[in-house]
Amino acid sequence: MRDKDNNEFIELVIIKKNDNYLITANTVFLISLSVFYGFSMVVAILLFASHYLMSGIILLILSTLSVFVIYVFFKLFLSMLFDIKMIRNKLYNLKNDNVYRLYNNDLSNNPQFKNDVGSDEGFDP
Repeated sequence: MRDKDNNEFIELVIIKKNDNYLITANTVFLISLSVFYGFSMVVAILLFASHYLMSGIILLILSTLSVFVIYVFFKLFLSMLFDIKMIRNKLYNLKNDNVYRLYNNDLSNNPQFKNDVGSDEGFDP
């Protein structure tokens, strides 16, 4: 026989643990992207110092563009993961306050999101 209360507790612990991975993923991504960009700047400066001016300029332009594109796509990917978490919370009738804090977006002032996501009250599509 299954213990319903224990299973719900385990599910909630797993949900909170999974939510914390997004914070870690975002932090690690930003640090690694900064290290990559810093490394490419150092290499570009070394190219300038070695009189490889055109190679340095190309590296500066391509590294800046690639960092920007990678950042935008990662943020889009994180946004998709947060949407999935909001849908998951609606299925479990949980509030999305922790997802809003993780997303670093203050939606609490928006009347559409003021109520519990488990209910459709206040939602006007």
